[in-house]
Amino acid sequence: MAREVRTLATRTPAHESWKALLGSLPQLVREWKLYSRKAGFTLRLKDGERTLLYLQPQQGDFRAVVVLGEKAVKTALGGRVARRLREAIEGARPYVEGRSVSLTVRTPADLRDVRTLLSFK
Repeated sequence: MAREVRTLATRTPAHESWKALLGSLPQLVREWKLYSRKAGFTLRLKDGERTLLYLQPQQGDFRAVVVLGEKAVKTALGGRVARRLREAIEGARPYVEGRSVSLTVRTPADLRDVRTLLSFK
C-alpha cells in the first residue's frame, strides 16, 4: 500500500487533495484492501458498516468512487449538479447496490465534485 500512496508524489495538487479529503473525514474508518493485483490497493472509508467512499491512488492523481443508491441518484440528477458530475452519474452502470460513480481527482476543484457526491449519501 505504501507504493500506491507514493505514486501520488508529494507536493502535487492530487497529493494535497488526498490529504485534504482524508483530513475532512476523520470520523470514518479507513481500511486498505487489495481487490486485484492489477488495480493495486484501494482505501475504503466506512461509517460503521456503511462504505461511503473508495480511494485508489494512481500515478499523479487518484480515483474516488462513490456508490449511490437509486434514491441518491434521483436526488442528484433532480438538483443542480455540475455537468461533469451529471455525466459521471448518468454514465455509471446501475447494479443492485447502486451506481459506482468514479471521478479522477487531480485538483482541489475535482475534490469539490467528490464532496458533492458524498452529500447525496
